[in-house]
Amino acid sequence: MRSLFLVVPKAKGEAIRKSLLEMDALDKDFKIESDVRSVLIPVTREIDIGFELIEREGRAIERRPRSYRELVDVPEELERLLPASFDVIGGVIVIKLAEELVPFSDEIGRAMTEAYRGVRTVALDEGVKGEFRIRKLRVIYGDESLRTVHRAHGVSLEVDLSKCYFSPRISTETWRIAQQVEENEVVVDMFSGVGPFALTIAKHARPAQVYAIDSNPHAVRYLEKNIARNKVLNVRAILDDSRAAVERIEGASRVIIDLPHSSMDYFAPAVRAVEKGFVHYYEILEETDVKDRIEDLGTTARDEGKSIRLAGTRRVRTFSPSEAHFVFDLEVQ
Repeated sequence: MRSLFLVVPKAKGEAIRKSLLEMDALDKDFKIESDVRSVLIPVTREIDIGFELIEREGRAIERRPRSYRELVDVPEELERLLPASFDVIGGVIVIKLAEELVPFSDEIGRAMTEAYRGVRTVALDEGVKGEFRIRKLRVIYGDESLRTVHRAHGVSLEVDLSKCYFSPRISTETWRIAQQVEENEVVVDMFSGVGPFALTIAKHARPAQVYAIDSNPHAVRYLEKNIARNKVLNVRAILDDSRAAVERIEGASRVIIDLPHSSMDYFAPAVRAVEKGFVHYYEILEETDVKDRIEDLGTTARDEGKSIRLAGTRRVRTFSPSEAHFVFDLEVQ
């Protein structure tokens, strides 16, 4: 495809590009090119600013849609039901669909793989199942494999979503906690999965040791692979029930409990394990139940002979119209 280009000395290229942008004369459909001496800047019209103007074949810039909604073909009356949010986990998108949209799942999957770079598989979330609360996923478009590598905060996590639970929505939390960990701390992640908390902490803080516990053997296998993948030496993977495992760990200064539907069942052994430090407690709750849960945590701590101070509470994410995933940062004094 042909376009007009200004031939500009390399030393002036960036200044002229900014000027053309301000003049609304920069042709954003074509790439800026260069040779040994000059920069060739595409323009939308003939313009005289003291540089040679040529017409030539240009390299068009590939324009990707801002959303899969621009590509999807479903009946107009169903467009309002198209999901606005979904999980992108490496090369896999996990979505939930209204019942009316399920017959169009193949079309929705096709649009998503075309709209988002690097996505090879789209899977429908059909709820959680089993002892390890793994999401039941049905591939609706693309590669049938649910193995992928997710990257966040400089950490690379391999996971098989058909065998391990993983949510990218705690990425902000893994980073927040990592920033709080001080040098030589002993950190315990009671429900580590494939390692998002443990590995982010090991990579960005200087803990003496991170104990990453999980009872799902598939998750621990991927955790061990991820420890090697990220070249961290101070993370120990433990396949065990977290209640039993945390009791055997000495000198814990920080414990993370993120089993959001059942965390309260594990709080007592967690707070017992910390002589002085922090427990980061996560639970899915109604907003109206937050105050009561703070009182429950205080009571349980006192029953274990511990004193705790609420250092902070925050909403991590919305879970349902009436519930949210909350974290309570508790200082054990």
